[in-house]
Amino acid sequence: MALISGLINSNVFNVFLGAIVTFMFTYFLNIKNQGMSYNQKVVDKRFEAYEDIVDTISELGHSITATDVNTLPSQCIFLNEKKNLRISLAIPYIFMTKSDLIEYSINLQKCCSKNVLWIDNKVSAELDFINDYLLNIWKIVEDRSDDDLKILGIVLHQELINFYISVNNIIQEDIYGGKIRKLKSIKYTIKVNNRRYRLLNTSLYKIGLSDLNKWFGDLYQCQECHYVECGKKCPLATYRFINKN
Repeated sequence: MALISGLINSNVFNVFLGAIVTFMFTYFLNIKNQGMSYNQKVVDKRFEAYEDIVDTISELGHSITATDVNTLPSQCIFLNEKKNLRISLAIPYIFMTKSDLIEYSINLQKCCSKNVLWIDNKVSAELDFINDYLLNIWKIVEDRSDDDLKILGIVLHQELINFYISVNNIIQEDIYGGKIRKLKSIKYTIKVNNRRYRLLNTSLYKIGLSDLNKWFGDLYQCQECHYVECGKKCPLATYRFINKN
């Protein structure tokens, strides 16, 4: 009788012990799964944020061609005397009108605010710099015409493309460099600080805009261009500096 009672007690104990082990295993497995699920959600959020930022920042590289340099005559001022200005042949879409510039600046700020919790601090620092850059541009053209803005866009076209490349490279580094799960605090680098300091001196852009005013005015009066000979207005003259205030 005692033997039977001992066996029963032993089975009950084993069942009880097995239940406890199963419960603990299931409990810790659920915790692990919840942690993995949470981490995956964070990673997904970061990818979504980067996709949003890349879509927004890529607009800096969208442009319209002012003219095709191959169609200009060999004696054209643009091809000869004014080469030192290194003017691009493209106008950024966001520089077509002041309304376009304001609209894009607002959209970029909204994009940054919405995604700031999910992006690397290097990306955030670069986006802050671009926002400051566009704000300085607005200060230059606020009291000028849309035609002036187009001219400034020609000057700054490559610089805007460089901004897009810079942001994209930092994002690629974060994704493929194995840091996508980390959110480290990163201070502004000396390079960024120097760029910010340079940005405060908007007089450089104003001087450039004034020089372009003279250049576009000269080109508009050019009598050697075959566009004038054919009774057509030179395509570059369309974007001359009109506001002479």
